[in-house]
Amino acid sequence: MNIDHLAIFVDLAQTLNFRKTALRRHVSQPAVSQIINSMENEIGVRLFNRSRNKVNLTFAGAEFLKDIKPLLNTYYKSLQHIQNLENHSGKITVGLTNTPYENVFLPQLMKTFKQYYPHVSLFLDTFDHNVLKEHILQQECDFVFATKDDLDKDMRLKFVPLISSNFCAVVPHSSDVKTEISIDQFNYQNMILMDANWCPPAQLELQELIRKKNPKAKLFYVNDISTAYLMCKSGLGITIAPHFIVGNSTTEVDVIKLDYPLEVIYGLIYLKNRKLTDEKRMFIKKVQEIISLD
Repeated sequence: MNIDHLAIFVDLAQTLNFRKTALRRHVSQPAVSQIINSMENEIGVRLFNRSRNKVNLTFAGAEFLKDIKPLLNTYYKSLQHIQNLENHSGKITVGLTNTPYENVFLPQLMKTFKQYYPHVSLFLDTFDHNVLKEHILQQECDFVFATKDDLDKDMRLKFVPLISSNFCAVVPHSSDVKTEISIDQFNYQNMILMDANWCPPAQLELQELIRKKNPKAKLFYVNDISTAYLMCKSGLGITIAPHFIVGNSTTEVDVIKLDYPLEVIYGLIYLKNRKLTDEKRMFIKKVQEIISLD
């Protein structure tokens, strides 16, 4: 069993789709099936249950994934480490959740940081909120941009606050613009909400409250706030988000204050016991400087 086969197993465990894994790993679909069959024969247990329309991990497959994924990550990190040593360079991996706000400040941040450390490679990766902490704790990321409630008071993690705001409603533009809207005023509206896997805890709690108070609202769920915002701009419904995420009103949408007291704090998360290099300290400093200019 080789590393490439293990990587294909991990990928299939995530996609649960032979075609998607084949595309992502740049191999044919029959090759993925053959590799999984070969692994199962070698191990002597079935890793996946397959039917015509569905693929699921078996209990043994799930347990194997728990053990193999950290080992595979360690292998890739070790490989990257010795390559960086050979090239006299470093790497910083940053996790994010792909919000419109990140699309505003990240390009400037990356360009500014590279002026100080041109030899350091910067790598961005997108995760859902359910795995943000996992990627930091397993040292798959050096930093993650997220809201403070994603930490869930985990003392192993350090949070650097960057910006905060209350929630607002993003409404397709109309002549009847309000200055504030209550959470029980969405009945009969199309509400574009975040899927639970991609939603920070505070927003998930607010969405549930809106759902209960507006039983006649029509609900649609999407995977990220960028999609929700695009749908609002297209006139397809209303979404909710922290104000700093979506910014101010435009010709396409009205951003209206939501009568809801909770403040959301957004910042940078990293592992406390992991040594910060000069490059990483500079990264934190530049993040703080650039966001303070917004």
